[in-house]
Amino acid sequence: MKNYINPPSLSTSFSESGKSAKNRLMNILTGQKKRSGILITATVLTATLCAGAMVVFAGGESVKKPDIGSNAVTTPETDLDTAVAQAILTRSSHYAEAEFWAEGHIILGTDKVGDKTEVYAVTSIGGYSFINGAFIKDSGSGVVPAVITIDADGAAEITYPMDGSSYDESLKDMFPDVIYKELKDAKDYYPELKAQEQAQAREYLVSIGRDAETFETKYRTIVIETEICEFGDYEIWGGPRKWEMSPELSNAIDEIKKEYGLEKYELSYDIEYLEDGRRYLYYVKGHIIDNSGLLEFIKWDKDNHTIVEVNNFDIVEGKIYLSDDKSVG
Repeated sequence: MKNYINPPSLSTSFSESGKSAKNRLMNILTGQKKRSGILITATVLTATLCAGAMVVFAGGESVKKPDIGSNAVTTPETDLDTAVAQAILTRSSHYAEAEFWAEGHIILGTDKVGDKTEVYAVTSIGGYSFINGAFIKDSGSGVVPAVITIDADGAAEITYPMDGSSYDESLKDMFPDVIYKELKDAKDYYPELKAQEQAQAREYLVSIGRDAETFETKYRTIVIETEICEFGDYEIWGGPRKWEMSPELSNAIDEIKKEYGLEKYELSYDIEYLEDGRRYLYYVKGHIIDNSGLLEFIKWDKDNHTIVEVNNFDIVEGKIYLSDDKSVG
């Protein structure tokens, strides 16, 4: 049984009001994971399906989702969106480390093949971290078409098109013609996918008490809203710091970071990490002029407001050395 939607450019599989985003967040909340190899498909045990959920289009009209087949396993607690969302989030392990992972998806149609349901969708995934105080998507993807195959027992496999020159051909092989034609302008779906991701990110901030931060001084109380944005939104988070150095020196600093276990530090911005339930800020201070100067790699305990580790390096004519001050911590 084939059921396809011919969607407007910004159709969505759930409401933007935030209520659905909150429900999805409770189902798909996931911890950070480390980078691993790239796969074409990923398998995950997901929730079983429920056929009665709604699609809400950008224009406000609500219609029933396409029938996923009378033989699909259904339960009242879970739905197709949850299964798709969890399948997408298995891809987080293929990107750089982040504090929170969110996903976006728009279901374009389904096809019942035996005891399996094939879901045709456009998807996105985003890894969000605190960078210069803002909650920023600095890892993940833009719009990626995908086919999610879900077994009757709830096991799901997600497949993406091939990269490069094989992309269009694999896209045509994966999707029915009516949906393939819609994917010619897949990028047009990103504003809605982004909105879905950011709704989940906002719920996460609320759940950890970081919707706003308050700083009390002797004279006044300052409240700074935690912004949610993408890495390219420089006007929100200030953009990366620039260092005047040669490519050779930049490569040498990267090697030093590996040698001394400083890979979490970014020269261009401050970044936070959660470690064993505690929050730490990693930042770099110093100066470089004419390929000479100094760098301080500082780890700050945000809970205790104390420095827990410092690594100092001297830079002389493009060469970097551990400083006489060495390191503390």
